[in-house]
Amino acid sequence: MLEQLYNLKEIKELDKDASLKHLKFDLLNNANKIAKVTARLIEQLRRFIDDKVWVENRKILELCKEIEQKAIAIKGNPPKERKFIAIDGVKVPIDSVFEKSLHTPKEKVEFKAELKEEELSVDLESFYDIFYVDEEALKQAINTLLQIKPQCTLKEIVERFPVTKGVAELVAYLSIAKNSDNTYLEENEKERLIIKDSSGEEKAVLVPKVVWTRELYE
Repeated sequence: MLEQLYNLKEIKELDKDASLKHLKFDLLNNANKIAKVTARLIEQLRRFIDDKVWVENRKILELCKEIEQKAIAIKGNPPKERKFIAIDGVKVPIDSVFEKSLHTPKEKVEFKAELKEEELSVDLESFYDIFYVDEEALKQAINTLLQIKPQCTLKEIVERFPVTKGVAELVAYLSIAKNSDNTYLEENEKERLIIKDSSGEEKAVLVPKVVWTRELYE
């Protein structure tokens, strides 16, 4: 590029010595000078720090000797109080880099534009022993519907006999269905149920479709 530059007539007349052609070597020479100056500054700074540390260490040793001398002077009559001396304004705040927490990458969160009501997907193997649920009363509710129709779903039972003990009561229904011979489960089809917990708060729960056929529980 420099050669092409000096092929221009105007540039040749302006810079007859072609000083720019030696730009690379000039940069290297100047960089070498800067490196030497920097090295001298670092050496001077190191000496300054060493001298300052030596002065501070000497001052500390002098203070330690003074404390030793005062301790020896009063060893025969030591202070009676536990806290016999206090110095104001000597607490040094320490902000160590090791006290800072390490960087924790944030989990990538995907947002959906549509708004949905709160839904809970209940596993059939979910916990059940949260608090007591009367399974006999639930079986009686199932039998009541089966006396009217040959089969009924969990959604129909919950609509007729509302759930008032939250997910625990719902899981009890599922436990009854799991241990029953006259029940079948359609896992590919879901039912949306509205239940209440012990505090009366309503929740929407999504569960597999459970169907009971007519056979009374005793």
